[in-house]
Amino acid sequence: MTIYPVNQCGYPMITLSTEQAVKSLNTSEETLKLLREFGCLKGMRLGKKFSYSIIEIEEFLNLYRGCDMSNRYTIAAAVKERGLPSGNRKAQR
Repeated sequence: MTIYPVNQCGYPMITLSTEQAVKSLNTSEETLKLLREFGCLKGMRLGKKFSYSIIEIEEFLNLYRGCDMSNRYTIAAAVKERGLPSGNRKAQR
């Protein structure tokens, strides 16, 4: 069972801001940008900022569990080995 974080009003959050996603994944904004560019995570652009679905973050974590996703080369190797998350049509590099 997934427990979603709640916002200031007590409603469940279904998306995370870039800052929240970086903190949740314990990574940097640059790595998050690479994950988005390679198609590992799909971000929604809302105005000037990106937002990330909690469900897609969970799929990402399950698919790439145990993989090194710390830089461009290891991300490319993981995508080649495991593919992209379901529903992501972005061409593999």
